[in-house]
Amino acid sequence: MSQPELLIEALEPIDQIERAARFIYLNHTSFNGLYRVNRNGKYNVPYGKRKAVGYNYDIITAASNRLSNALIYSSDFEKALENVAPNDLVYLDPPYVVAKDNNCFIQYNKNLFALADQERLSRCIDRIKSVGAFYILSNAKHDTIFEIFKKNEDAAIALTRTSLIGGKNAYRGKTEEYLFTNIPKVKDILKSDTL
Repeated sequence: MSQPELLIEALEPIDQIERAARFIYLNHTSFNGLYRVNRNGKYNVPYGKRKAVGYNYDIITAASNRLSNALIYSSDFEKALENVAPNDLVYLDPPYVVAKDNNCFIQYNKNLFALADQERLSRCIDRIKSVGAFYILSNAKHDTIFEIFKKNEDAAIALTRTSLIGGKNAYRGKTEEYLFTNIPKVKDILKSDTL
């Protein structure tokens, strides 16, 4: 990493505008578009060695305008989901497990999102449904994940997608995941493919 990148990464923004600008800059210049922090909460992705960095200011301005009335919270997911109301749609994307095969975990992001957190998330889904709201959950394709999140009346869809982000080439390429949802039309359309 060259000196300018070290300085930008080390700078602490003093207001929300600087925080947003720093995030956009680091996201566009860091390795493979990753966002990661260390145990102290400090950004720690290496420089991506891009030859050119361009920004579409019209898109950034349009996104800013669309989000001008949005409320963005930072809290534990259980607290954030307390405000779900009837007919809301909640998208849930927890950290995925990393598994050697379907029978054992080799890494579970223990400090950030443990198996107990996956189980808490499943109970939150029950609450989302109990208030008449809808959810979509994406998660790793793993037997334990299926056991935790498969709700009898909801769809569980196994799919393969291309993963382009990852610190190592071994983590890129095709990956399998589950989508779980209680959206009625999605369940009807996909019922032949659901598990």
